[in-house]
Amino acid sequence: MYIYNVTKYDPETRGEVDEWTDMSCIGNTYDGTVFTLEEYLRVEANYIEAIERMMDDLGVKTLTVSYLERRFHDYAFRPSAKRAFDALYPIRMRDMRKK
Repeated sequence: MYIYNVTKYDPETRGEVDEWTDMSCIGNTYDGTVFTLEEYLRVEANYIEAIERMMDDLGVKTLTVSYLERRFHDYAFRPSAKRAFDALYPIRMRDMRKK
């Protein structure tokens, strides 16, 4: 059995460096640079590409989500993250997220 781990974190500095973790961090500053929606989307696209490459290499045609983590964020304190989330995801997905 093979186990794959795709992460943006450097294992050598994980937990020691202040890094963004998710969409709610948009608008915050990390290492002197404001974290933007564009950067978030760039990194997320890299995750998707990595998964697609693994699937191609393994001959996998479909995936099944068996668990989806629901993270709770208070967007009242991060209006830029709420705007980004609302802009990225259609109403149907936003409604599903609430369930």
